[in-house]
Amino acid sequence: MKKNDSLPFRYEEKEIMAELLEEVGAALKDSDAAAEKEMVREFLHSVSERITFVALGKKGAGKTSLLDELFQGALLEGEEIQETIGICEFRYGEAKTTFQVRKNEVRHFKQKEELRGISVIDTGNICQLRADGMLGELKGYLEKSDVILAVFQADSVRDHDLWDVLEEMDKKKVVFVLTKCDRVTQERLEMDKADLKRYMREAGISAPLFPVSSEWSKAKKLHIFENDGKDGYEDARQYVRKNVIGSNPVLTKQQDNIKKLKTMLAELNASFDLRKRQYHADAKILTNINGALDSFCLESRDKIDRLKEDLKVRIYAALEEYQNEVIVKLDPKKIEERFPGGISDFIDYVKLINVSYQKKMTDQASREMQKTVQAYLSDLEDVFDEATGYFRKRESLLKLEDKFYGTLAESKNKMVKNTERSLLISQEYYHSLAEASEELFLKIWDARNARERTERNAQIAGFVTGAAGTGVMVAGSAGALLGGLAVVVSGMIVMKMAKKIFSAKSMEEMERKTHEAIGDFKAEVERIKEELTEQVLSTVEDLFQAELGKMDKTFADFRKSVNIDGKNIPILEERMKKTAFLMENINMLEEKMQNECGK
Repeated sequence: MKKNDSLPFRYEEKEIMAELLEEVGAALKDSDAAAEKEMVREFLHSVSERITFVALGKKGAGKTSLLDELFQGALLEGEEIQETIGICEFRYGEAKTTFQVRKNEVRHFKQKEELRGISVIDTGNICQLRADGMLGELKGYLEKSDVILAVFQADSVRDHDLWDVLEEMDKKKVVFVLTKCDRVTQERLEMDKADLKRYMREAGISAPLFPVSSEWSKAKKLHIFENDGKDGYEDARQYVRKNVIGSNPVLTKQQDNIKKLKTMLAELNASFDLRKRQYHADAKILTNINGALDSFCLESRDKIDRLKEDLKVRIYAALEEYQNEVIVKLDPKKIEERFPGGISDFIDYVKLINVSYQKKMTDQASREMQKTVQAYLSDLEDVFDEATGYFRKRESLLKLEDKFYGTLAESKNKMVKNTERSLLISQEYYHSLAEASEELFLKIWDARNARERTERNAQIAGFVTGAAGTGVMVAGSAGALLGGLAVVVSGMIVMKMAKKIFSAKSMEEMERKTHEAIGDFKAEVERIKEELTEQVLSTVEDLFQAELGKMDKTFADFRKSVNIDGKNIPILEERMKKTAFLMENINMLEEKMQNECGK
């Protein structure tokens, strides 16, 4: 970092302090410490304020020259001195520019390191400022200033307007400078100094007086200064540094803040340590739960795939049997004998066959499905037993009254209680379903889905046994598969077949049209076979995936909490390390300041 030795300020301290406060603010971002956050914001605001120097004096007293000399040419940059009108402020900027704040008030930005963190205020004649209605603005700058340079020109130390202003200011930050001393005799200079000191006593001001002259400085005429052997400008620099703003100005202003920060950081470290321990404990629990669930998923996958294959074989066999039974009845020579009522008898027959086979396939699918679901839910119950056991062993390390993470502790405790409740309710359902008869199974299943829909619609917080929409999907899937499959062949196809067969006028035409109808029927059965198989297998997959989703959703809040802390903890840890490092730097600067003050 660059350091400014031209006057009484070291920018390095300000950067370290500001960086520390920003890091502390970031570390407190997701905490409950409202008072501490506000404290850090106030600290940061105060440390962000510039060290402000204001020069006051008559027109032509040499204020601009004095400021430029004190800051080693940073203000004028070698340009000729112009009369200061109103209030003129100098600051550091990334680009050299001038900004008109308001009438008779301008701000110059200079690319000079000497001005980093500093505001230098040059002023016009106080009498003129009053006439222009700018005395209020001037007093505003003076009140927030750190150093007030009262500038008098040799042989002109009477300035009632200036003394009126000085009497209202904080006397501790006033420094008197007597300029253009080379233009008077030594005897006159001594008289001016005596007069100034007398006026100071009358105003109740105890402050140093530094006679200066740019010509003396150039000529190195050090023997006529107030302090023999020293440069008046350098005397002023050293005095301001040691006695007004301090050799470490930012730290001097922030000493009380630093003490508060140290206390707060110690408390934050203790709370953060508990948060880390809570995270590591919860992460271990989640790892165990994930392991149990992953193992269950792998084992159940085989059962689901076997069920799907069995159902596919049964559907194919049933539809093949159904097709053959219908085709046997379509002997052209016996159609009129078998269906004396014509079209209506044929339609009634196919409807009866459809109902019979629909029931047969549904019964077979239901039995296979229920058997697998019950085994699946029995295994789920075991997994939930294991997961509940992990939760019961969970230790709550974060404290509700913790001023940094109390809300986090409360949310984690609530999350654990909700998860435990959800686990217990799910266990009851899984146990009941696993042990139920076929009739009772369907009743419990329907009751379970109805309860989930009611709770979801009512938006009951905390108890979630399925993802949004899952209950509807599961209810529909279970109803479609366990409550009955679709009609095998549609009424439209049956009507088309009947019209074709019974429109024949001769046996030859009957044989031909029956053959065509059988072809259409076979094609329709084949289409139904593919469609129904896809529907049933997709329903089975959806059903079990929904159950997995329900089970996984039970741990969603806990998993989210652990994962969020898994991302936040390392970031916070780095910030805490950075904060500790910056605090060490500040401690070293404090120690350095104390050593300098002791010299």
